[in-house]
Amino acid sequence: MSPGVASDTPSAILDVIRSELSNLANEVMPVLSHWLDLFARHGGLPDRRDFSPEAMKTALPHVWLCDFSRLEDRFRYRLGGEQVVASLGGPLRGRYLDEVTDPEAYPRVHAYFRKCVDLPAALRISGRIYAEQSRVATGERLMLPYVDGSEEVAGILGATFRRWDNQNQPNGLERKPGSRQHLWINLDHAEVEQEDHVVP
Repeated sequence: MSPGVASDTPSAILDVIRSELSNLANEVMPVLSHWLDLFARHGGLPDRRDFSPEAMKTALPHVWLCDFSRLEDRFRYRLGGEQVVASLGGPLRGRYLDEVTDPEAYPRVHAYFRKCVDLPAALRISGRIYAEQSRVATGERLMLPYVDGSEEVAGILGATFRRWDNQNQPNGLERKPGSRQHLWINLDHAEVEQEDHVVP
């Protein structure tokens, strides 16, 4: 079956997403709401060309968009909101995921980006984020696949909200292990999978 068409009914998938992500952070909820509206309208994955900045207006500082090239097995940022750009240390447009991600963290990050487009699945990451950064951040990351003129998954609409936990702490503060949860919702079968990780 094509990745762009769900085998469970769209309404069943929407019900699962709304239930599992009902307590999503307010900062990124507009992104989910817009994506869900488009999913309901299309009866499947939204098309990138239908995304409306106005519909996600209050979340735009946290929004990012990544196109996926299967030939290269690489993700390239189409855009990034102000907070995302600040967190990653520079402009994102036209840059690849492997160019803005710490080399040691890249295999892990690339793996969950790929899982998002391959299943396809909606992904919510909560707890410790930007784990490779020297500063400790907690928050949420939402990742939602999209198509682009065909039924093949073409990329990810994302939103990342973070708080720097040691923003006002002196440099050299001892870093303590944290936790991170990945919640996957398969968009073909409406199955839910949870992964819990310990972050150094």
